[in-house]
Amino acid sequence: IINIPCKVVCARNVGAPLHQAVSHFVPQKHTPCPPLGLLAEFFKCFQDDLAPFLTMSFNDIIEKPSMPLIMRQASLCLNPKPGKDHQIISNYRPLSILNSDNKLLTKIIAK
Repeated sequence: IINIPCKVVCARNVGAPLHQAVSHFVPQKHTPCPPLGLLAEFFKCFQDDLAPFLTMSFNDIIEKPSMPLIMRQASLCLNPKPGKDHQIISNYRPLSILNSDNKLLTKIIAK
């Protein structure tokens, strides 16, 4: 558990860290894994409307510190290595797709 002494996202000044983190979201590339949770495009499109709710949620996570189950989950699948025999399991790479909420909170804390 990381001990963060103060709130990372301030309810009165949510604009800067949240908008900066959302602006760095990259649209999901085509992967064999289904997306987990909301897509980055959703956060980009509705960031102004979501800001107050995300602020409350992220502050709650930082204060408690417990994260909702959906934010702790990942979608795991195997990506075949190009030019390799797909009948052999070692010729696959594991790929984890994390929840976009989790990625957003991580970007805000990292700043």
